[in-house]
Parts: sequence; C-alpha cells; structure tokens
Amino acid sequence: MEEPTEPTTTPPPKAEAPFPLTIRFTTSLPDLDLDIPLPSRTTIITLKSLIRASLPPSHSSNRLRLIYSGRLLPDTSLLTTVLKAPPPPPPQADRKGKTQIGRASCRERVWIKC
Repeated sequence: MEEPTEPTTTPPPKAEAPFPLTIRFTTSLPDLDLDIPLPSRTTIITLKSLIRASLPPSHSSNRLRLIYSGRLLPDTSLLTTVLKAPPPPPPQADRKGKTQIGRASCRERVWIKC
C-alpha cells in the first residue's frame, strides 16, 4: 500500500538582479547605460526596442546590430544565454573590518557594441 504523497509546490520565482549594460555606438552618439530588470526574460529584439526608445528621433529608424565578444547577437536569444553576467563585486571592508553593504551593490557593466 502506497502512502499518499504531499502535493508538490513550485518555489516562487527567484528575484533577479538587474543586468547592467552599456551600449557603445559606432556613430557619434554617447554611450547608453541600461539596467535590464529581468534578463532571463528579455530577448535581444526587446533590448533593441529599449535602445531605440532612448535614441534621438533622427537615429531611431536606423538598423541596429548588436555585437558582444566579436559575435553578432541573434534577435531571438535571451540575454542570459548570449551575455556573460558580470560577477558581483567583493564586499569592501572599512578600517574596522566591517563589511560595507551599500558600496558592494555596484556591479561591473557589460559592454555591447552597436
């Protein structure tokens, strides 16, 4: 006789840290800093839409090609599958050896050429 099993519950989705990106343009446009809140659900085509929304109207209709580590990023790929997330910075200690929480939250940025 088998014992009744308890219903399995799925754990709540894990909170994601924002993915810090800097877009470097080959034209005279300044670098664009974006923090992507849900990188595991964001595709490259969505990223292109975010970039276009931040561009001046004269550049928003231009074709965007995103390059990371010498590779062209395919539109249907998720950010987390084609970009390497930066490691979190090590906690910094003050003179008394105590960890400073506020300063440890800054992460390196991932650079993408456009």
